[in-house]
Amino acid sequence: MAENRDKLSIKDAASLAGYNAKFFRTKPELMALLREAIKNDWFDSARGQKMFQVRFENSKWFQNNAASARGYLMAQAQGGPDFDRKVETAREQIRARAALLGAEVDDDALDALTESYFMGGWGEQGREGMLDKALTGQLEDFDTNFLNFKAGGPDAIITQLKADARANGLDYGDSYFQAAATRILGGESTLQDYLSSQRQMAASADPLNAERILAGESRRDIYSPYISMYAKMFDQDPNGVELDDPNLKIAFNAVDEKGNPKAMGLWDYEKSLRKTDGWQYTRDAHDRVSQLTGEIVRMFGYGG
Repeated sequence: MAENRDKLSIKDAASLAGYNAKFFRTKPELMALLREAIKNDWFDSARGQKMFQVRFENSKWFQNNAASARGYLMAQAQGGPDFDRKVETAREQIRARAALLGAEVDDDALDALTESYFMGGWGEQGREGMLDKALTGQLEDFDTNFLNFKAGGPDAIITQLKADARANGLDYGDSYFQAAATRILGGESTLQDYLSSQRQMAASADPLNAERILAGESRRDIYSPYISMYAKMFDQDPNGVELDDPNLKIAFNAVDEKGNPKAMGLWDYEKSLRKTDGWQYTRDAHDRVSQLTGEIVRMFGYGG
């Protein structure tokens, strides 16, 4: 007769997996996997533990964060003063950022955020915004329901709405953002409602790309190849190029054989930019003239 014994606790199962319970609780996908492992007694056998490890490494979370997670776990295992200082520095940064965004974070929440900061590589290049999203309750698949945690207030909401508006070429006054934050915090609306409304507005202003915008891309994402080319040719910072820039809008003024609007190919866009006022004063123009001059010199045998 099979032995009837109690199932492992979340804490004990997480420990056997090599993590603490908070790590799993903040990640619904992994928490569901841990519960499945407990239910099916995977930690009772080498085969079960191997199955858990394989499923863990095939999870969406691990696929997105494998390098960061491995690096942190290796550093944690080695320990030492340098590791402790890095952890404490991260905790202070998280605490300060939470205060700035209006999030309330106690020690328990701070522990969970700190571990996720390292495991998810939130301090790495290209991921700097993930901490702010976590602190404002906007980071996908990061659950704080079990923590004594309150997401950031009006400043965080306004920051996110402004970033989304700029990414979609929408021009709203400060009163719009302030009113939005007030309504969201008052429970009259949600941040997602406002983001969806802004996306609808962006789609209506850009019929050519409406389908992609409504599917989740921002206009800035869609325009990115053209922004990069324009910025390079005109010696500009791509982040400083606004979507209503006349030289950028050229890319979307083309029409097909039926007279319907279409985006230019990048080569056609490059040629169009060279016809605009101001291009002749750029470094790109200077380099192109120098190149052509050199070719002419070589053509007539003066190039040596």
